[in-house]
Amino acid sequence: MGIHPVLGWRDHGERVPEAMRRLGPAVAATALMALSGASFAAEQGAKRWSDPSVPFTCDIPADWELVPKEGLHLVLRSPGAGSAPGIHADHYVDRKDGFGSWKDYVGYYAGRRRRTARLVAKPSPVVVGGREASRFERIESFMPEHPPRGADGGARPGRGGPIEVKNATVVVPDEGGFWVLSYSAQVDDFKKHLPRFQRLLSSLRWNAPPAP
Repeated sequence: MGIHPVLGWRDHGERVPEAMRRLGPAVAATALMALSGASFAAEQGAKRWSDPSVPFTCDIPADWELVPKEGLHLVLRSPGAGSAPGIHADHYVDRKDGFGSWKDYVGYYAGRRRRTARLVAKPSPVVVGGREASRFERIESFMPEHPPRGADGGARPGRGGPIEVKNATVVVPDEGGFWVLSYSAQVDDFKKHLPRFQRLLSSLRWNAPPAP
């Protein structure tokens, strides 16, 4: 088992109404995200985020920490220490960053059985900012880097085992590469913070390409 620096994701179990189902899976998923995002906006603060080096803008949780990172990235972390939930956006270049294409990435993480991870939601089509994308979810097990210890310095009984985290991943093809938008949290916390990720997805807008 490896060591996970932040942590993983969880199944939200929403049902798509019949009217949405008739629209098709991609449109229904986008509509569902928009509804969840509206609920989040009413209950939780959000702010618009943009960066000159990143080709999109989106709403992010106003109370989450924006972690500095160079290049085509966005890293957000919930207030708290250690296993706080996180949201990541990373860009991959085809045949340069370890994968030939976005399909290779999805196949690697969603199509292979692993001893420390299991798929809980198979890849399905979604739409992010008007672009077709693929979403899947999995649960991973990690050994804590610093297991809890008692007053005598010994490991606490039943508290030093692996931690289960849930990951929700959305892969968006881009010209010459693809974006990976992901949300991670411990299984018990995944549903609580999921609307923040849905808000980011439903609010994401791609910047217009520069004029020739």
